[in-house]
Amino acid sequence: MSSLEKSNTIREVRERKQWQQHMLLQTSTADSTVSRVENSHNDPMFVTFSDFMETMEIPVDAYFCSYLDNVSLDVYTLRDQTLYYLEWAKEYPPALEKAKELLDKILTMGDFSEGINRQMVLSIQARIYELEGKDPAGIISLAQEGILLTYPEYDQHKFDDNILLFEEPTLKHSAARALAKSDPDAAIEQMQKIRAGLERLHGDDKEKEKRLAPVLLELSQLLIETGDYA
Repeated sequence: MSSLEKSNTIREVRERKQWQQHMLLQTSTADSTVSRVENSHNDPMFVTFSDFMETMEIPVDAYFCSYLDNVSLDVYTLRDQTLYYLEWAKEYPPALEKAKELLDKILTMGDFSEGINRQMVLSIQARIYELEGKDPAGIISLAQEGILLTYPEYDQHKFDDNILLFEEPTLKHSAARALAKSDPDAAIEQMQKIRAGLERLHGDDKEKEKRLAPVLLELSQLLIETGDYA
């Protein structure tokens, strides 16, 4: 991650949390230093960057990769397998049942009642509900619950383009797909904001591109369907 990307990340996460610069003083860094770092006048050393992110409750290891709290490596393997089956469930319906079985197994392997663990489960459940054709309002509500776990300031009625972390882009994407059934124009606006939020994610281009691809594909399809592509 370059110095500019670090600076942008610190500023964007702070703004997303609606913090003033002085609220980062828990890092024992002068207010003027915070400003200089955010404006790329000072190069944030990794320790400083890590301190800033920890103060804002975004650990660096969590920011760079999708992580879970206090679970075994087997859970990560099962999660990846679940997501794989969900990816193919439209073309191969039995894959949906396999994904549901794997999620049930995951739930027996740790505490998934709160935080990022709960958010991961809700993200998978929202996608399962989509594929089962359940009520869009229920899917949107599920996505909202999940996003609020790591983004308490989130307002589902305000289509902001703040930086997106953890499972937030996946949850917002599920909500946008559900919204498209009744209000395609609002869904388009939501997906455009998801794209903007993902594009502001610095440091892991592979993960960013992986999450951006389906959003861009479905956004293009919606624009064509509504005639807004011109």
